[in-house]
Amino acid sequence: MGANDISISQLRQNLADYLARVKRGETLRVTQHGHVVARIEPALSEKEAAKARIEALRKTVKLGDVLTPIDVEWNAAKGILLEQPVKRKDRARRRRK
Repeated sequence: MGANDISISQLRQNLADYLARVKRGETLRVTQHGHVVARIEPALSEKEAAKARIEALRKTVKLGDVLTPIDVEWNAAKGILLEQPVKRKDRARRRRK
């Protein structure tokens, strides 16, 4: 058991002391019969929690270029294509007209 491991009985007997340690930034692991059953850690503010969720998502999402137009024209309100896909060169020519 590590320095921050405490048994359930120790936690019950000294709850106020352990919560004070958590308030100071420590993370405690609660054990039962030598096995970790819970972790008590300082609460994050809503802003910190949101940042942590975003960081976790960044590891799982692959984001590409969302600003460059796609190769087709479409009506977003109706969800329909207005024309067949065109090559980027053709699109540039049509815009110049």
